[in-house]
Amino acid sequence: MKDQPARAMFLMATILFLALEVAHADLSVTFPSDNSFSCNANVCTFLGSNFSQSAPLFTAGDFVSEVFINGPTSIAALQYDFFLNDNLGGNPGASYENDVYVNSTLVGNFLVADCGYCGTTQEYKGTFTFPSLVGNGTYSLAIVLLDTVPLGGGNEVYLAPGSATLVEVPEPSSLLLLGAGLVGTFGAVRRKLLG
Repeated sequence: MKDQPARAMFLMATILFLALEVAHADLSVTFPSDNSFSCNANVCTFLGSNFSQSAPLFTAGDFVSEVFINGPTSIAALQYDFFLNDNLGGNPGASYENDVYVNSTLVGNFLVADCGYCGTTQEYKGTFTFPSLVGNGTYSLAIVLLDTVPLGGGNEVYLAPGSATLVEVPEPSSLLLLGAGLVGTFGAVRRKLLG
C-alpha cells in the first residue's frame, strides 16, 4: 500500500513526458553539414568536397545553405550551434554581421569580430525566436555574410558539423487536448491518493 502513491506519481510523470513528446516534434539537423552548399564571390562548393568547411566568406552575400525536409508544419524558433574559423584581421575593433535565414526570412544575426588574423575556431550558440513561420515540412537554412570585408582583411570559414533545431509551433487543438488529458490524469491520481 505504501508504494501506491509513488507508483501513481511515476505513472503521472511518464504520461506527462509522453504527452509532451507527442505534442512537440522539433526537427534537429546537422547544419552546416558536409551536404551544405557555400558560395563566395569566386567559388561555390559543398562543404563535404572542401574538407568539411565552407568557401571563405568575405564579400556581402557570401553564404552557407542547406534544405531540410520532414520538418514540422510551422516553427517559431531556431536553436543553433555553429562553428567557424575566424581569419579576420587588419581592422581592429571591427565586427562583421552574419544573418541567419529560414525560408528566406531573416530570423536573427550574430557578429564575428576581427581577431587580428587569429585563425581560431569559434562557437556561436543561441536561440532565435520569431513569429510563426509555415514551411509545411520543408525548411531552407542559410547563413549570409552581410558586410564586405575590406581588401586584405581576411575571411570566415564555417565548419561542419554544426547543429540547428527547428522548434515547432504547437497546434492550439493539440494544446487543448493535452491540457484536458492532464487535468483528467491529475484528477484520477488525486482521487486515488485521497480516496
